[in-house]
Amino acid sequence: MLRPLLAVLAAAILVTSCAPVNRQGPATAPPRTVPVAAVPPSAEAGAPTATVVVQAPASISVERISGVISDLGVYDITYPQVSGTPGDDAVNARLRSIAENDAAWFVGDLSEFAVLEEESTDEWWEGVPSELGLAGTVVYTDDRLVTVRFERYWYPSGAAHGQHSTQVMTFDAVTGEEVHLGDLFQPGSQWLAVLAPAVVEAFVSVYGDMVRMTALELRAAGIGGGRSVGVVADGMEISFDSYSVGPGVLGSPWVLVPWAAVLDVVDPDGPAGHLVRWPEA
Repeated sequence: MLRPLLAVLAAAILVTSCAPVNRQGPATAPPRTVPVAAVPPSAEAGAPTATVVVQAPASISVERISGVISDLGVYDITYPQVSGTPGDDAVNARLRSIAENDAAWFVGDLSEFAVLEEESTDEWWEGVPSELGLAGTVVYTDDRLVTVRFERYWYPSGAAHGQHSTQVMTFDAVTGEEVHLGDLFQPGSQWLAVLAPAVVEAFVSVYGDMVRMTALELRAAGIGGGRSVGVVADGMEISFDSYSVGPGVLGSPWVLVPWAAVLDVVDPDGPAGHLVRWPEA
């Protein structure tokens, strides 16, 4: 039984890495105008509001990688592809690699599971297949930025429940390079001293007493400038790993930190400078 099964798994890995199963696309959305009008609840009189109307020149299509591995598992992955921006080749390659790496990892994980199941004499496998779901969505785009959020669900066969996680990243629409958190702030500024309490406040506002305050404060104080960040019109999305600041039911918790909360340290010439409105002098 094991040899034919591993042959099927090996073939699936090869298909996934070279020509993914059931790759579908594109389903193209036309260029659109994205109006945004958001006033953070905490904004005081005279504080900036990220109110902008920008033309989004990028067209977005969606591609899919899906497959069934014998009776062991099923995966369904969708990811966006961008066209109409100077940096779309680099952006698309990164998004595609995330999807294909997830598929290859899942198939590889099932191959190890097959070996364990074959070698075990216990009836510990209940026959519920493993599952991987990954959905990538463009949550913001303008002529300078493209922000994508991946929502991931993984259920390993035999587990009590599945696991949810979130991954968000922003790309420079011109160069195709990823924009990191530290890129948003003025060089040499004490931006973390401003951002950390804003992150804590946002998490408490959203999740209340479900967060573990000590863990949250430590995580917020240790945010590095090289981490991924989700830049949108009215702020930045900040997330933490599952179980790091609260119970597993939160998944990978994330919040939106409004531009008004970090006004003093945002770089007006940086990737997000065009999204922030400073008070008139």
